[in-house]
Amino acid sequence: MAHLILPAVMLVSVTVVSGALTVGGVSFTLSKVAEAAVASPVKTNIKPTYVAMLPTAKAEALDIARTIPVVVRRDPAQPAEPIARPIFTHSVAVESLRVRSGPRKTMPQVFALKGGTRVNVLREERGWVLIDAGAGKQGWVYSKLLRPVELTEAALH
Repeated sequence: MAHLILPAVMLVSVTVVSGALTVGGVSFTLSKVAEAAVASPVKTNIKPTYVAMLPTAKAEALDIARTIPVVVRRDPAQPAEPIARPIFTHSVAVESLRVRSGPRKTMPQVFALKGGTRVNVLREERGWVLIDAGAGKQGWVYSKLLRPVELTEAALH
């Protein structure tokens, strides 16, 4: 029994001494930091040493239309070509369609389309299609969520 008591007493004494040193060291460090913070000078009313001074210009001098000539390269005798409207090949078959940045369900959503919105299919990849919704909006949707639009002669003109 004595051979168990001596190691237990030594363990307790080492634990108490190391705990006292740790607490004393932490309080010593904290007290020194607090003293240093109190003793450090604090500047108030700090003013910038540099102030940017930009040159001023009158509004008339900034009128670019007067200083740069405008050149029209179109022949006025020829009528301007009508802007071709895009022909949409499919429409959204669900109430709301999430358009994604890539051909996977885990890819982030780029934008959403309402049901009946017409889109143009650009390419297909493993059941997903890359669509163009006009106005520079492109993204990927699952192909089963679109239905083909019947192209009539009136839709082409």
